[in-house]
Amino acid sequence: SIIKTDEYGNNPIVIGKGNIKILLLEQAINDHYDIFEIFDMHEYTMRIGGMIYDFDNYELKEDLHKKLFGDDIMLNQNICIFERMTILPEYRGLGIGAKFVKDRYNFFSSACGLIVMQPYPLQLEAVGPNGRTDEFEREMGYDTMEHDVRKATKSLKDYYKRLGYISVKGYKDLMFFVPGFRNKK
Repeated sequence: SIIKTDEYGNNPIVIGKGNIKILLLEQAINDHYDIFEIFDMHEYTMRIGGMIYDFDNYELKEDLHKKLFGDDIMLNQNICIFERMTILPEYRGLGIGAKFVKDRYNFFSSACGLIVMQPYPLQLEAVGPNGRTDEFEREMGYDTMEHDVRKATKSLKDYYKRLGYISVKGYKDLMFFVPGFRNKK
């Protein structure tokens, strides 16, 4: 949760949320655990794993590794998957999302050799017949956001590019951040 408090740290209210998963692949490899099962614990992680990981060789797909790391080795095999971030409408445009991403980077960068995401505009997610049942989700103002898939996705990807995420040819649905490399953004 992203929490706002008063100047004394009192009266906390949730103004945003984010989901991040760290896959401890290095430990799993050392413990002879099946990497496929780690990715397969959630649909989202499995979808990303299928796109980026070579389960037979216990490593990133060769072409992706080359594009991200060149001839260098990936020193830390752990992968951080940045799933989603939401900020209530009245707190958007204040740099809170950028600070959340930067704070997560600072917190997780030593634990992960790669941060990956599949940016998707949350206003375009399927909604059940009863609408959005979570109160926080109802407050997000999704109905006022762009609903053209191309425009909304481009805008979201542009936002993450400004924060330092990169796109990689051949992996158009994903964006990456390599913590081991200096990123001026």
